[in-house]
Amino acid sequence: MKKTGKTVSIKIGGSIFSIQSPVGDARVKQIEGFINRKFEEIKVKNPRLTFSEIMTLTLLHIADEFFDAEERHIRLRNAVMGELKTLKHAVTEIREFIEEKVSSFDDEAG
Repeated sequence: MKKTGKTVSIKIGGSIFSIQSPVGDARVKQIEGFINRKFEEIKVKNPRLTFSEIMTLTLLHIADEFFDAEERHIRLRNAVMGELKTLKHAVTEIREFIEEKVSSFDDEAG
């Protein structure tokens, strides 16, 4: 997190950390809860690991999830951009069709 904003205390895996955060307390607590859930998942599966080892694995798992989410975001964005391009093309075709009909109507009326 950025080192601006107010100082907030969080508890991860039983250890207390003071951080500076520009986001509100609710968001910090949400992040704290997310990290603690991941931490506990790893701790339960690997009870002999040290705090540092659990935190490292927690970080790796969260980073992996982040990269997966980022890849999904890029795929979805590309899909949406493709659909938008298709829609723009369809609108152009419709506009040209309407202009052609209006022009032919004007020619017949004139």
